[in-house]
Amino acid sequence: MRFDSDEVGPGRPPKHSRFKKGESGNPKGRPKGSFNLRTIFERALREKVRIREKGRYKDAKKWEVAMRQLANRAAGGDLPAIRLILIYGPALLDSPSAEDLRELAEFKEMNRRLESMSNEELEARQRELIETREALERHEAKEEKIRARKRKE
Repeated sequence: MRFDSDEVGPGRPPKHSRFKKGESGNPKGRPKGSFNLRTIFERALREKVRIREKGRYKDAKKWEVAMRQLANRAAGGDLPAIRLILIYGPALLDSPSAEDLRELAEFKEMNRRLESMSNEELEARQRELIETREALERHEAKEEKIRARKRKE
């Protein structure tokens, strides 16, 4: 049996209502400006809500509030919450955060700069850093003396 036969049945619509060769089932495509489910979900979780924490109000993202509630429920012995944390927690904690990725990029850039410097440049830079640290220590010692005098008064 061939697909282009006139036979009608499950998965075989009448020939006149079948797509023509080279014709799409959605010729206009997805309208511009419409979002997929993931984008809508991400935007909803990034929205801020006002919460009260330790007697004070603050704004927090919905995903952060949801994770806190999940952790609190798990700490209270809620078995479904504990199960979710045990299943998904390790993967979330092992994946690098945006801050981790930023620090890694900074480290790679610093390493690249260090590799491009000659030994003389490195030694000069090291001397500068030592002098800066010593000047900072002297400054902090002076500030501590001033604070000590003010405490006596």
